[in-house]
Amino acid sequence: MQTVKAGLSRVGGWVGRHKKPLIVLAILVVLAGGLAVWKLRARPAAGQTIEYVRTVTLSRGSLDDVVSATGTVESADVSTVTTELKYTVEEVLVAVGDSVQEGDVICKLDTSELENQIAKLQESLADQTAQLQKQYDQAVTSRDEAKYALDEAYTSQNRAQSSYNSAKSAYDTIVSQLAAYQSAYDTALAEYQALLLQSEPGDLQQTPSSPDSGADQAQDGSAAQDDSTAAQDNSAAVQASSLADQISAAKAKLDAAESELNTMKSGLGYTAAQQAYTSAEQTLNSANSAYEQAQKTYDSAQDAVNTAAENLADGGESDELEQLYEQVENCTLRAKTAGKVTTLDATVGSLPGTTVATIQDTGSLKISISIPEYDIESVSVGLPVRITTDVTDETFTGTVSQISPTATGGGSSSSQFAAEILVDGSPEALRIGTNASVEIILSSTEDVFTVPLDAIGQDESGQDVVYLQTGTDEAGDPTFEPVPVTVGATNDYYAEVSGEDLSEGAVIRAAADASQAVSQITLPADGEMSGGMTGGPSMSVQVGGMTSGMTGGDMGGGRGDRGEMGGGMAAAPAMGG
Repeated sequence: MQTVKAGLSRVGGWVGRHKKPLIVLAILVVLAGGLAVWKLRARPAAGQTIEYVRTVTLSRGSLDDVVSATGTVESADVSTVTTELKYTVEEVLVAVGDSVQEGDVICKLDTSELENQIAKLQESLADQTAQLQKQYDQAVTSRDEAKYALDEAYTSQNRAQSSYNSAKSAYDTIVSQLAAYQSAYDTALAEYQALLLQSEPGDLQQTPSSPDSGADQAQDGSAAQDDSTAAQDNSAAVQASSLADQISAAKAKLDAAESELNTMKSGLGYTAAQQAYTSAEQTLNSANSAYEQAQKTYDSAQDAVNTAAENLADGGESDELEQLYEQVENCTLRAKTAGKVTTLDATVGSLPGTTVATIQDTGSLKISISIPEYDIESVSVGLPVRITTDVTDETFTGTVSQISPTATGGGSSSSQFAAEILVDGSPEALRIGTNASVEIILSSTEDVFTVPLDAIGQDESGQDVVYLQTGTDEAGDPTFEPVPVTVGATNDYYAEVSGEDLSEGAVIRAAADASQAVSQITLPADGEMSGGMTGGPSMSVQVGGMTSGMTGGDMGGGRGDRGEMGGGMAAAPAMGG
């Protein structure tokens, strides 16, 4: 029962969120599958007050726990056609309300100014291209001349190489034939030069004696020294005579080898072959240098051709021209998405607005809502949603598609979390811009009896009870008895109840407190009925053959699936003045 009582604090908000059309009510009233009878003691007159007891007729249905919110129907797919161009509108091809496809033309801007700029720029580019073509042709001519010179240098290089090879071959052959004579000459020369080295001054001189060690030794050794010197002089003379003979013989051998070598050189034409070889080598070196220079000249000329070709290719292009072409293309404004044109800011002869058109897909709808902070923990993406509007009696379905992770507001009021509901299907009756009430279904219990939270009380033992109508007393007033119930699922306004005394069609007092269940109807003089009923649906009442309108009161009902009211009025009302 504590759960039931906790929900009572939010019942007061039921009125503004659950207004419904008139319910037909008569002395015999048929409401929500139940029958309630009023017994009037007398036909009421204008200005009199009728008291009655509000009741609920049990009927099995569903009980939903919901979070309610309101929002505005919007398109889930919105695109805009925009432009920064300041050219007047030449043609408008759509009107507000028209359906368009992606790529359809919305309007065209006047491109005459842009086309004039393009024509002038193209003329300037044509002159520039002609000049670049001339430069390219000149570069090609220079390159061709350089190529001819390179080919000539290549031919000369090949001839010089051939002459060099022939001269070198002839020279190498003679050198090879002279090799033995040259070797004999080189050997004789080496021997002769070696002997000459031995005849250098000092090679055959006497070996000097060592100085005296003392005055007393000078006289004693003088005789022995004289004998030794004489012997050395004799040996040196012999050696000098032998060396001179060797040098003479080596010189004769060298002269003979040289004579033979020169005779062979003369006979083989060595000197002429050597000169021819040297001349061919010089000619080849000159030809190689000339070819290298011709190659450099050709490469430079080819680079000049490549540069001229690039300049010529770029000469017909221009970033400015490309931008002008792009602006011409952008002067045809097209739809980015399919949908209906909902706004249009384009008039022929005038400058367009920055946002020329807004296109909304009416086949894909959403509802933007705010969820209070005390409900946000219960709501999650993917929960089913029930949607109603004042425009139609139809009920639509949807799904929670987005929930903002951050709250707005706060301070003196509770914070709110922005969320979006994606509407199922493409309902034509749900129009963009209309206000809608949504109920996010947190849970649903099927095939149960439901009663208003006020209808549940407690007996002295603390047992949950509802008051079942058992009949009427002698005065015709209804009588009620408490019957035990088990309370199940609840929402802000209703609770699931079960018990062995409950059955389909049973009539339950709408409030456990008998005084809270009594309401009044006053018949005004103009025939329109009003009363002390607050909240609940409107209804039409027929009293004594007179039909009047009245605003319903605190009537609870047991359908539960949408919090709609069922049941009716019971008891013979007391008539007041």
